[in-house]
Amino acid sequence: MKKILRIFLFIGVVLSSATMAAEYEETNIDGKIYECSAYSYASGISYYNLTVEFSGDTVTIYFLNGGYVRLGLENSQITDPSNISASDYNQGDLWELEVDFN
Repeated sequence: MKKILRIFLFIGVVLSSATMAAEYEETNIDGKIYECSAYSYASGISYYNLTVEFSGDTVTIYFLNGGYVRLGLENSQITDPSNISASDYNQGDLWELEVDFN
């Protein structure tokens, strides 16, 4: 009986620590590069001609100058590609992304 409980405990830990993939229209979008524009509420600046890469509940925005910022997605299930909310928790900045999934 104790062995069975240990197995269920192990399975629960593994499942709870697994990161869900970012999805759009029920398709995994992790690891692919997409074109994007973004708006930073902290700076009040809109950025264009960006690329983004999703990974679970995070997204990395790549700028033309070679810089990047990694953000936490508010929801890894993308329903509206023109209104994706993400946060830079270290800087306290909220971003809105518009991604071209075509």
